[in-house]
Amino acid sequence: MFLDVTDMIDYNVSILNSNDLSNAFFCLDRNDPTVGFPYDATRLSGHLYPKTASEHLGKLHTAYTVWRSKNMFLE
Repeated sequence: MFLDVTDMIDYNVSILNSNDLSNAFFCLDRNDPTVGFPYDATRLSGHLYPKTASEHLGKLHTAYTVWRSKNMFLE
């Protein structure tokens, strides 16, 4: 069985508050914003393959955070 959740992911990325990633909320129904669950968008959840993926994404997040702090007034 294959479940395509691309639209759900795209919707949640579009409403993600980049200023408060540690207090994110994943909506399961775009018509009812109370249906979903809180999560920390600064951390990866679940099992990653390969294991080095988490190290790579951690470095990427750090680089993005530094870049954003230097360019926050460009938005």
